[in-house]
Formats: sequence, structure tokens, C-alpha cells
Amino acid sequence: MKKIFPLFITALLSSNLIAADEWKIKEDGVAISIEDNKFKGSFENLSGTIIFSPDDLENSSFEVSINTEEIKVDGSSMQERHVKDDKWLGVEKYPAITFKSTSIEKTEEGYIAKGTMTIHGVSKEVEIPFTFEQEESVAIFEGEISISRKNYDVGPDGNTVEEVTVSIQVITEQ
Repeated sequence: MKKIFPLFITALLSSNLIAADEWKIKEDGVAISIEDNKFKGSFENLSGTIIFSPDDLENSSFEVSINTEEIKVDGSSMQERHVKDDKWLGVEKYPAITFKSTSIEKTEEGYIAKGTMTIHGVSKEVEIPFTFEQEESVAIFEGEISISRKNYDVGPDGNTVEEVTVSIQVITEQ
């Protein structure tokens, strides 16, 4: 028994003891902008779970959601109502945009979160490049992705703008 205990402790210490950290999204810590050459909008809400450690990418994950009703559009209130209707976001039928990661990898510029994004009831595999900066118990996640609205059945077919750029900044704390 005396010989088995040190082996058990050694095995335990050599296993993956560095657990990924859970980061809580700070209130007023979200800035998500959506832009193309004709439209500019934003969200200031994000809920869900962010578990991330640069030292434990295997156990890191994102499972987050945006409330589509809370979109803000630069322009008139009529444009804001229009983007919420069934041809665009369809906020009554599709109240959330979601992302759930399947893996996170290190890159030269930062990281890539691979996973499933669901918009307007359509789910697609995406890769979101992002950076991570931590200072003590506060961290900032920043990323940008180009999304084809047609891939998610968003907007009327006659719309000439297909790609929108989504920029994300999320401030978190432990």
C-alpha cells in the first residue's frame, strides 16, 4: 500500500490538473457590431458559458447566445423594425443567435473557435478567429467573422449585399 500511494499521487499530478477557467460576461462588457456597405447594427448582450484557458484548450469551450430582439440599428426606428421582421432576423420565431464550439486551437495570431452557429433557424459550421488578453481576473475576448446572410436565409433574395462583418468584443471576469 505504501508503494501504491506515491504512484497514485504521481499519476494524479501528471494528469491534466490545469482546468480551463470559467469566465463570467461582465454587465455592459459586450460590444458586437454587424456591418456591410448598406447596414450597421449592434448587440450589447451575450449570455452563456465561456470556459477558456490558453493552457487547456482541450477543455475550453464557448456556448453563447444573443437575444435578437435587442438589435440596435444605426438609422431610423423603421429600419430597426424591418431588420427584426420575418425576412431578416425573424425575432419572434428565432429569438436567439447561438454559437457552440466543438474545438479551440492556437494560431499565430491568437486562437480559432470551431463550432456551430445558428441564425434564423439555420445551423452552419464556422470558425471564429479571436484573441485573448488577460490581466489578473479580467479578460477580453475579441474576434471578427464574415458571414454570408444567404447561408442563413436572412433577408430577401433580391438584396445585393451578401456578406456581413461581425466584430465581437467581450469583457469577462472570474
